[in-house]
Amino acid sequence: MTKPALCILCLVVLVLSTLAQRVAPVTTPGAHTLSPSLLHSHATDSSKRQGSIVGYPGVLSKEYVHSRVDEELRAMILRWRNSVVLEPVDGTGETKASRKRARKPGQSASIDSRVHKLRSKHNRSRRLKDDDFSGLNDILESFSFEIPEQVIQQELLGATATFVIKGECGGISVDEIKLDYDIDKDDLLYDVTVEGLDVDCEFEAQFDFGIYDIEDDLTIDVNLRNNDFEIGVVLEGVPPESSSFQGCEAVIGIKDIDANGGFSANILNDLDYLVIEIVDSETETISDILCEQVAQFTSVVDGVVLSVVDLLEPYLGGPRSVDPLELEKDLQAEEELVDFTDSDLGYAITVIVDNLQGVVGPYQINTLIELNLLDEDGSFVIDLTQEEEEDNSREDDDRRQLQSDQDECSIVRRRHRNLLEQLVVPESLLMGRMLQFGGGEEELFTVNSLDVLTIEVKGLNSFDHVDLLEIIGKHTFRTRLEVSAISVKATVLLNADINDVNIEETIEVTLPIEDTEVVISYLVGLKASVVESTGLATLLNPENLSGCLFSALEAFGVSEMSVSVGELGIPVIEGVLDSGVDELINTAVEAAVIAYQELIVDEAIPNIFQKNVTVAVNEFAECTIRTESATAVCPTQEETEDDDSLTDDLFRRLQQWV
Repeated sequence: MTKPALCILCLVVLVLSTLAQRVAPVTTPGAHTLSPSLLHSHATDSSKRQGSIVGYPGVLSKEYVHSRVDEELRAMILRWRNSVVLEPVDGTGETKASRKRARKPGQSASIDSRVHKLRSKHNRSRRLKDDDFSGLNDILESFSFEIPEQVIQQELLGATATFVIKGECGGISVDEIKLDYDIDKDDLLYDVTVEGLDVDCEFEAQFDFGIYDIEDDLTIDVNLRNNDFEIGVVLEGVPPESSSFQGCEAVIGIKDIDANGGFSANILNDLDYLVIEIVDSETETISDILCEQVAQFTSVVDGVVLSVVDLLEPYLGGPRSVDPLELEKDLQAEEELVDFTDSDLGYAITVIVDNLQGVVGPYQINTLIELNLLDEDGSFVIDLTQEEEEDNSREDDDRRQLQSDQDECSIVRRRHRNLLEQLVVPESLLMGRMLQFGGGEEELFTVNSLDVLTIEVKGLNSFDHVDLLEIIGKHTFRTRLEVSAISVKATVLLNADINDVNIEETIEVTLPIEDTEVVISYLVGLKASVVESTGLATLLNPENLSGCLFSALEAFGVSEMSVSVGELGIPVIEGVLDSGVDELINTAVEAAVIAYQELIVDEAIPNIFQKNVTVAVNEFAECTIRTESATAVCPTQEETEDDDSLTDDLFRRLQQWV
């Protein structure tokens, strides 16, 4: 391949300027070459310069030199084309290079062998096309990137010719994206293939033949069609600490070249098919150049990985040992509290629980939850879009108190904004930190808002085992629950700017969880004076339960929330741009859940519940006690029937209640 030929190709694609540094000049046997002798100028008027070339007689006119430059440039392209071995592709008439360039020592193979192995071993890829990426393509259309100015000098006809080129590319779109993955010990390997990548580029080029006083300005439109790109990325470690590229392969194809300008534009238009053949022949070289550039984005991937790990880091390292009596030991009550290990109330609760063991089981608990907490489709829904001023007169308001966001002590509303701030800030900084175009300061991806609209839980009526109450301290109870399968769905409204294109998407994330065991230890501090004045049966009467409970309740708090998950299912994400992007995200998340299942199930989930959910429940309880106690009313023993008659009716009422 000759350097002069490279100068013509550099007018077509950006990578060819780098290609020039890689290849040595090639001389075709029998081709006419001109001696690089000195040029002698014989004119003082630059507009009428004439010169002579050693080996050619007499004074040369500008027109003659112009024609010789035209001839030599065309010959360069022909010599270059003939310097590569091209073979026809059966039945198409097109050509491709049969020559394979030897790789340098230490250079990575095109695609890591593990990638090829996983393709034949697994069938986890998502293959999408047509309008699956319509939303993504709308965003890609907004992107354009500048090609920096390139200056190349080349000896031509005994003089120095200067080529100056710069350009801009846009009109980006894709037909298909495939994502596959494999898990190798502690490494997670992703294989991404983009097919049918189209790009349109416009170049501005200047050609100056120096002392010969021949110049040319031209505009070149280059259409790159049906380009393919594949890359393997490995996330290393559990949790991942770094990433590396495991091979890369690109196939670049030029569909059309259209030049406008002077004589050099005519050359490109006349011989564009040869230039296209030359580019096709150098696919492997161009692939290496592009892949070297892509490999520089390892730091971006590392940033993504480390940012996610940073969010999870507080919840890793194994479940924290918790003393279920911690709150009781630290309790400083203003008045005497009921000792459930040595009181009539504690004894009554023990007797009731023992007697209910054969009556109240998982079926009764599931029925109780269905009637009092769940919607008709079996869902427990927290709607965060309701206004706080909504009317509180719904018939089922008492039964579904936790579902309603009307309560100022909402277990969700008070915390979800702080939680979202923790997520949004790293995300926006992360995505905008390094992915910038044109050297600008604007972020590529900016999250404007991320609002949770609803949280829906299904499966709360599928308890397999229930230990209602166990007295483990003077003021502490323990409850144990086992549920076979639940699913949590969060509906999120995302508003973001991607390269100045605003998107607003309603995204649904559904997470299935199987074989969950929950052990909750909680402090119940009841004022002994209120319990004594009220009477046992009155206090336990379901009709008085709410008023009496809040009248007597001095303190409540969860000290232990131990959550054990048998298996975390594959999350399902819907509503991100289009179906193609949804599938890609789902595949990526699926791989992560499988690869890091043990880490998530054994460490992250237990710690999230103990450190976050426990705090949220305690904040809710503290607020609720403060607001409800102010208006709670409980009849005294004198205002009711005697305890004996109520006691006789107690079990009937409790069974009716459940």
